[in-house]
Amino acid sequence: MGKQFIGCSSYPNCRNAYPLPGSAFITVMEKPCDSCKKPVINVVRKGMRPFSMCIDPNCPSKANWGKHKVTEKPKESGALDAKN
Repeated sequence: MGKQFIGCSSYPNCRNAYPLPGSAFITVMEKPCDSCKKPVINVVRKGMRPFSMCIDPNCPSKANWGKHKVTEKPKESGALDAKN
């Protein structure tokens, strides 16, 4: 399968184009992105969980994409359980 992209419908007057994830079934969602108001797509890949994303690679909603999430370990209490 070749590379996928989404482009402006008024080409050649508009030359906006955005890359799409490869090897995926893409559908356009009804609600635009909360951050930049560009279209949001739903991405479905075989054997993976579906997800939604803004089409703009520079959208603020993608600021933390690809970064590892840091999870806090629960704090241990210094007191031991006393059983009588």
